[in-house]
Amino acid sequence: DVFTQFFEILSPVLLKNILSQLLWCVQQDNEQLARSGTNCLENLAISVGQQFTSDVWDTICACVYNIYKATVPEELLTWQPANRLHSTLSLGSSHSSLHSETLPVGHIPPPNLDQSNVPTPSS
Repeated sequence: DVFTQFFEILSPVLLKNILSQLLWCVQQDNEQLARSGTNCLENLAISVGQQFTSDVWDTICACVYNIYKATVPEELLTWQPANRLHSTLSLGSSHSSLHSETLPVGHIPPPNLDQSNVPTPSS
């Protein structure tokens, strides 16, 4: 397509707008439209990913993160049976801050370096 053919010229002007449109597509209730948005992002990375600068990769990664946040089923992460509402195990409490904000395109969140919940292999 035209954008990938002339990526170096068009990306400074259009990349953030295109990524915003792809995010919009993914947020729609129409599954076919949502899948098309993710497929376009995948094709963009495959077609011209070799030409991406560090800043462009940061922008792409922020878009992927925002797509993830927009599509993760938070209700499944926080659901608890009615008779166990006061249980100490709650996935939602430890992950709720992860889904509370949308990152601007071009910003990558810092990695979570907390290793306390990482299982260790048993010998």
